[in-house]
Amino acid sequence: MPAMTILVIGATGLLGGNLTRQLVEQGEEVRVLARPRQRRKPSAIDGLPVEVVAGDVTDLESVRRALYACRHVYHAAGLLGMGSGEWAQYRRTNVEGTANVCRAAMEAGVERLVYTSTASAVGWSVDGNPVDETAPWNFDRWPVPYIVTKREAEVLVIELVSRGLPAVVVNPTYCFGPWDAKPSTGTLLRVAATGLLAAVPGGGANFVDVRDVARGHILAMARGRVGERYILGGENLSWMEFFRLAAQLLRVRPPRFVFPRWLGVLGGYWADLLARLGMPMPISANGMRTFYVRHFVSSEKAKRELGYRPSSARTAIADAITWMREYGYLRV
Repeated sequence: MPAMTILVIGATGLLGGNLTRQLVEQGEEVRVLARPRQRRKPSAIDGLPVEVVAGDVTDLESVRRALYACRHVYHAAGLLGMGSGEWAQYRRTNVEGTANVCRAAMEAGVERLVYTSTASAVGWSVDGNPVDETAPWNFDRWPVPYIVTKREAEVLVIELVSRGLPAVVVNPTYCFGPWDAKPSTGTLLRVAATGLLAAVPGGGANFVDVRDVARGHILAMARGRVGERYILGGENLSWMEFFRLAAQLLRVRPPRFVFPRWLGVLGGYWADLLARLGMPMPISANGMRTFYVRHFVSSEKAKRELGYRPSSARTAIADAITWMREYGYLRV
């Protein structure tokens, strides 16, 4: 039987990079769709025996080229951020780009597509208890371009399943670990590393090892039910618990206070103003509002149906710190 080529889209990112490494370690024949690198950064695919197709999800023809003779595809690319941002840019990458991948996958007759959504496409609980995949989506009350467009893309994927797209959706939470070269969640660790973070928001989230999430993708490809979504999470922690754990591992001063919601949102409005003046900001007023909910989730469905087994958040954060120090992203 000829070797099966697997396409990974988003292989230069934190999640896609770790996924690609695991697939190669398993002896798979891997192809990646990636934009030409503008400047030198460490990448998880450096030195790996993978075929690289130059292109981008917004370019349908490059997606078609990358999908040629592929039976399985992982779509883990996306534009991230919690700022107010350019809605058109987020929609073009996250929604239109996903539409391109789905269209090309259906044309190519792939056997299975695993789409990487986000836990933010699942609603947060009003009582703070962990939610599962059935929770109604309610982040639309505070529109953030990233969250809204990822939700729209997920809905699109599920709708196309009824037209024959053999897709499974996975919903990762905050991923930490090695090969966060851009960085993404590693930005939170760089903030913690200053030792100057005296106060944090009053909400919470779920934190997971990116390598566990990568394994969860592979399990979803092998065992996931077409048309279903699976939360791939780890530990539910308040933001105070998360930043105190990070501070302990970094050996810096931990935060001591929770700053009031009104103050956090006020800072978000200031960031929105700067963004409108042409200064891109990593946060927004609505983004700050999301940090005051306890977006705790349950991965029981993935554990039960896929055999997903996440490890500890401590290990994920510790290994992320080790990698960031080794590659010069942290000085402490």
